[in-house]
Amino acid sequence: MNTPKFGVSVQLINLKGKLTQDMVNYAKSMILTQDMRYMYIAGQVDFVSKVYFSLSLVGMISPKYVYLGTNVPKKITTDMSLLSPNLSILNQNVTLMAQYMQGFISLVSLRPPATNPPWLQPFYDQFSSVAKLDKGFADDLYLNSGENITTYYAVSNAFDCVMTLAMGFDKLLKDNPKYSSQNLASRSLSQYSNYTQFLNTSYTGLTSSSLNLNSLGDLISPYYVYSYTGQARGNSFVSQSFAVTDIGGTQIGYFNGSSPIFFGGSTIPPPDGPAVIQLNYLVNDAQSSNGKAIIAVTTLGLVLSGCTLAFFVVFRNDKKMKMTSVPECIVTIVGSAFCYISLAFHLNGVTRSSCVARIWLAVFGYMLMIQPIIMKNSRLYIVLKSKKRLDGVLLTLIGRCVVAGGILIELGLLSNWAATSNTGPFQMVVSYNAFDICNSVNKSGSIAIEILQGFTLFIHCLLFVLAYFLKDADPKFNESPALSTVGAMNAILYAVMVILPSNPTINMDLIQCICIWLGTTLTLLIFFGSKMYEVIFDTIAEKGLLKMSIKSSFEAGKSTASGFGAKSGFAAAKPKTQNSTMNPSKISTQDISKQDSSRQDSSRAKSNSNLRESEVTSEGSAEEEKQTSATAKSQLSRAKSGRELVPPRSGIPTAAPLTGQTLKKGIVY
Repeated sequence: MNTPKFGVSVQLINLKGKLTQDMVNYAKSMILTQDMRYMYIAGQVDFVSKVYFSLSLVGMISPKYVYLGTNVPKKITTDMSLLSPNLSILNQNVTLMAQYMQGFISLVSLRPPATNPPWLQPFYDQFSSVAKLDKGFADDLYLNSGENITTYYAVSNAFDCVMTLAMGFDKLLKDNPKYSSQNLASRSLSQYSNYTQFLNTSYTGLTSSSLNLNSLGDLISPYYVYSYTGQARGNSFVSQSFAVTDIGGTQIGYFNGSSPIFFGGSTIPPPDGPAVIQLNYLVNDAQSSNGKAIIAVTTLGLVLSGCTLAFFVVFRNDKKMKMTSVPECIVTIVGSAFCYISLAFHLNGVTRSSCVARIWLAVFGYMLMIQPIIMKNSRLYIVLKSKKRLDGVLLTLIGRCVVAGGILIELGLLSNWAATSNTGPFQMVVSYNAFDICNSVNKSGSIAIEILQGFTLFIHCLLFVLAYFLKDADPKFNESPALSTVGAMNAILYAVMVILPSNPTINMDLIQCICIWLGTTLTLLIFFGSKMYEVIFDTIAEKGLLKMSIKSSFEAGKSTASGFGAKSGFAAAKPKTQNSTMNPSKISTQDISKQDSSRQDSSRAKSNSNLRESEVTSEGSAEEEKQTSATAKSQLSRAKSGRELVPPRSGIPTAAPLTGQTLKKGIVY
């Protein structure tokens, strides 16, 4: 039982009855379990000796331990059969026993010696009458006087303890005449038998003057403090005094030039517990290198997500972008933004709210990213395998409803997890650094975490399933490599994040953020990067061709305008030459009429020619613009004719039902 005294935790190990090796092993286990450093052995010399030297044989005497006692271990003279056989061997080697004794601290009371103690002779007379020892036998065993008995058999402490209790009970009965010894024997006076009855009984002991106790029940007396050097002198062990306490035993003063010797020869006392280390508490704030890195990847991710979203909005009518199914792609991009936002909750101190937010946003964002992609490819697989005409609008509507349902299920599971789990900070210690990580465990009776993990894993595995079924699809629409790559990549990154807490580092939060950032960013690039590149390339190419055609068309327009008048004059003169070669005799009224008509037509043609020539100048810019636009479109169309097979249609066409055959011819899915 741990009893705190003066800020020190005290563990009591009770070894009752005859000491056995099992009891020694129990004492060892308690010392190790409680991480004790200073052990005080209380008992008679024989008990103290057996306990101490038995512990030495099981490795419990070392520089990290200090043993103290008022009775000092000595060479054992009693039965040792219940203990280790090695104890008997050790007991024959006084030198080795003395080495084990090095560092043992003994306390010797400096009680004032008693002058003619009144209880010493009565004690000896009573002992002699009971023991009835032969005089020669008593002389041999030093049982021939009260002084010898108290000196060699250490009975004075036990006798004085019992007498102090008896004097206290006597005082209790005298202060309360209405009570008798029968009340005391029946324990009906227990409420009065507190330590105050024994503090000052004016009892004079067998070997010292009056014995007074302090409020803790300890004898009020100064103590000499000795430490054993590890050397033997005959059958005894050498010790030296190095300090003395005050009368209350609360202060200690060292003698000049003296210091204790501990086991191993050190004069520095070992710590009274594990070393107290001041930990450096780490936080990912804006001043730390990890915090700055997290801010950088968060900002970069949000910028990338925003630019991708803007690109899809601006080029939503481009036929290449329409082939990617723009609405589903926008949902995926929004999901990536959630993942990037979750990185910001790795900053500053870890709280329950920040833990829930970072996990919730990352998981929900990932589901937003992959569910539309999965459904889009599922729709493609259905179209490819269908042998009958399908309603494209209905198929698209069903697919988007399934995506919405999956997202709602994920929201429900996340909400259930947040409500039925204990999620919050958990401190990790690496070397001299401490930091908090997020930890989540189910509350009693809950399986919310397992359900959430199971559903998320099921959705993730659909990436591999679709990759397998679409492996033989038309390369123009086949996303099988992208599906399998994203699935494997994110599985590996998630495994790294899960394994990290088992081998923690001070950069653990940053590594997790990098894993989330890589998974999110590479998913966007793998699915959308090539299409975005093609659109950008075509846009740049189109602008380059347009500039070239504007220049060539302008020069062609000038040449046409300058030669137009000559061409008109030649056309007007030609009929006149023909008329001059005709035979006059063959001219009839009809011919004359035709000639008049021809002259009128020629006149009108010349007039119209002059008018058109004047219009060339006034309308030249408009004509050049039309020619330039037509030329540019013609050249761009010829440039793309070899690789542009898909008509610019958005989503699933409503005019023509879908079949696998029409899809292979270029129908957008």
